[in-house]
Amino acid sequence: MGNGDKLMSEQIGATPPVPLDPAESTLDAEERAALGIDVAYVQWRADFRRTVVASGVLNRPWRSVFEADMIFTIVAHRWIAGRPITHKELATYFELFATEATVSRHVDDMEDGGMIVRQTDPDDRRRILLLPTKRLELIGHEYLRTKIRIMRDDNKVVLPNIAAAAVQPVSLDRMDSTLNVQERAVLALDVAWIDWRAEFRRKVVASGVMDRPWRSVFEADMILSIVAHRWLSGRPITHKELATYFEQFATEATVSRHVSDMEEAGMIVRETDPLDRRRIFLLPTERLEAMGRTFLQGRIRTMSDHGFVWSDESGTDSKTASDPA
Repeated sequence: MGNGDKLMSEQIGATPPVPLDPAESTLDAEERAALGIDVAYVQWRADFRRTVVASGVLNRPWRSVFEADMIFTIVAHRWIAGRPITHKELATYFELFATEATVSRHVDDMEDGGMIVRQTDPDDRRRILLLPTKRLELIGHEYLRTKIRIMRDDNKVVLPNIAAAAVQPVSLDRMDSTLNVQERAVLALDVAWIDWRAEFRRKVVASGVMDRPWRSVFEADMILSIVAHRWLSGRPITHKELATYFEQFATEATVSRHVSDMEEAGMIVRETDPLDRRRIFLLPTERLEAMGRTFLQGRIRTMSDHGFVWSDESGTDSKTASDPA
């Protein structure tokens, strides 16, 4: 175990798995803003998934929306940089999150949906490149523009009129791309975040804090954000309410397994609502805050490194997302 892993283990291990009083939270405005951005994104992403599926563009929903989003990001980012990615290279980004077979299934789904095409490398016919299509760029525009809007604290749900079904799934010439500078910056931001998140996962696993790695890192991250965000707003969330955020992404049973993993690791506790003993709240622990702070600071640094500047003109926590749930 390296010094960094040992330090993380000591810091997290020293924090008890007991409920944390919101008034005692040490998360600052930037860290709370990062939570709000994640919650707003999950809400919008659910509506966007519903719209894409209803449009008939996809023969079947992708297996894991969050991992599919990251595959889109990596394929498009590498293509724009003039270095198209191969399947094997793509799998290396996910080696700490998913097996190569899982990545292959995602790629097959996206190919079936006309989002990517495979093309032999003219310089090395043993290499098969994964290239984005015009259809993927069309959907990608809405995806990236909305992430930009959310980071600007415009948390309105946008239901785009997707006409992708009319766009032929042929590879797109890099020079013809209509992605603007901000959209390309978001692609780079997401790729950098995957790199950082892989290293963070490695350290957490090496530290011995968790008995076993969480089943899906991206879904677990979103559960962390939603539970903590609702708790900070003074409205602790129940298991049933949490499941509604993921109804477009995962079954309630899958969410339950994530929650059980986090409970076993001392990251959340269940507590009966004193006003209604039929309701069980999911509350973050001091241990979750200790880990969450590192997670949120990593997100803030990554955004800052890619030109997204934190601004709090009002002096209040204005970037915390509105949450109608």
